[in-house]
Amino acid sequence: MIHIFIINTLVAPPRYGDAIKEMLSDSNIKYYVFNTSKKGMEGDIAERMIRFFEGEKLRFYCIGGSGTFRNVVNKAIDYQDAEFAFCPYGATNDFLKVFGEDEAYFKDLNNLINGNVVDIDYIKTNHGVAVNTVSFGTDAEYSKYVMTSEEFEVLGKKLAFALPFFRAIFSSKKQRVTITYNGISVSDYISEAIIGNGYVLGGGIKFSDKFDYRDGKLSYTFIFNKSRLQLTRLLFKLVGGKLNEVLDEVITGEITECDLRTEDGKDIFVNFDGELVDADNYWHMEIVERGLKFIVPKMIEIN
Repeated sequence: MIHIFIINTLVAPPRYGDAIKEMLSDSNIKYYVFNTSKKGMEGDIAERMIRFFEGEKLRFYCIGGSGTFRNVVNKAIDYQDAEFAFCPYGATNDFLKVFGEDEAYFKDLNNLINGNVVDIDYIKTNHGVAVNTVSFGTDAEYSKYVMTSEEFEVLGKKLAFALPFFRAIFSSKKQRVTITYNGISVSDYISEAIIGNGYVLGGGIKFSDKFDYRDGKLSYTFIFNKSRLQLTRLLFKLVGGKLNEVLDEVITGEITECDLRTEDGKDIFVNFDGELVDADNYWHMEIVERGLKFIVPKMIEIN
């Protein structure tokens, strides 16, 4: 097996690559360490490694945030001899929330190197894959605005993230869409739509009260045609983990597949695990049951 460490230097410690090389200098494993220098580069590295080592078993260690992990998986998921490890250094690391307090073990590279392979579900769409969530609406607009939030960090990181949220709420325009799921079609203006394999989006929005990342099902929460104040109240309820208090105002449940189409024919912004994509006016999403070889640290027991 070849171990490939891909480090997103925008979020991980600058000299992390040197620390990995020093740690592995006396090991018997075959490894390569790469630092990324621009957004999306991690997926390109994964593609090149697959071409170069075709026929070899590869394990990718994605060191960064949820988007880093997603970008590698998106490019390498079709390679049957690929395994994926997530070493979290992002702001939210949403998918790892399914492991509760055990999330901390994922930062220990020795735990990952000696970890166990678990087959987990992932989300496949007609425009790429996601591990945690595919979402539309306000949070996707937020992702667009947060890219420029660095200019506000002199006022504090919390404010730098709060300003894009309120900008998304109060300046974004809702699109009318048709969502088809479980034999039902709903046509309305979308305020927020979340389809997920986990249960947390953006570090705090809890869109589902139950989850199982190996059961072949996706959770969903759809919010249609709310005013800005109504949507703000609903999102704060979800951030507070109070989905049960707003069940009469949202649509929620479980699915195996879902379609979304914009009625005006214009593209819609989509959030893949924190990565913003503006690709098409039609989206098909489905669960791939236990199709991703995921590395769980050796300290975690999986039933």
